[in-house]
Amino acid sequence: MKNLITTSIVLVFLCACNKSEKSARVQIDDLFTKYQRSFPEIKTMTFADIEKLSSDKYLLVDVREEKEINVSMIEGAVTKAEFDSDKNSHKDKLIIPYCTVGYRSGKFAQTLKADFKVANLAGGILAWVHDGGKVFDGDHETKNVHVYDKKWDLIPKSYKAEY
Repeated sequence: MKNLITTSIVLVFLCACNKSEKSARVQIDDLFTKYQRSFPEIKTMTFADIEKLSSDKYLLVDVREEKEINVSMIEGAVTKAEFDSDKNSHKDKLIIPYCTVGYRSGKFAQTLKADFKVANLAGGILAWVHDGGKVFDGDHETKNVHVYDKKWDLIPKSYKAEY
C-alpha cells in the first residue's frame, strides 16, 4: 500500500510538472502567433523543420543582445554582427534569424527578405529548447538560457533562466 501511495504521489507530481511545461509551450506559441502578425509575409520554421534540412542549406542568425548571446546560443548559429560582416557569402542559404520568442528576429527577417531566402524561427530559442534543441556556451552544451527578462521565463524546468 505504501508503494502505491508513493507511486501515486510521484505520478501526480510528474503530471503537474508536465502540465506546467505544456502551459509554457502554449504561451510561447501564443506570443509568437501574436508577433507574427507584424510580419505575415515572413515564412516560419520550427525546430522540426530545421532538423530535416542539411546544415549547409541554412544559417541560424542570433539577433539577441550581446548579454543574451553570452549565456548561450543555438549550435552553429552566428551573431547578427558576424552575419552583417559577411552577408554575401550566405546568399545561397536560407537565413533563419532567432531571438527569445520571435519578434526581434521577425523584424530582422523583414530587412533581409528582398535579398535573401529567409524564415523566422517560430517561438525563438524558447521553443527551440522546449522542442529538444540544444544550446551551447562556446563549445559546451549548457542548460542556461537568457530569457530577456522575468516575463519570458518560459523555459523547461531542466533549464536555468537568466535575465
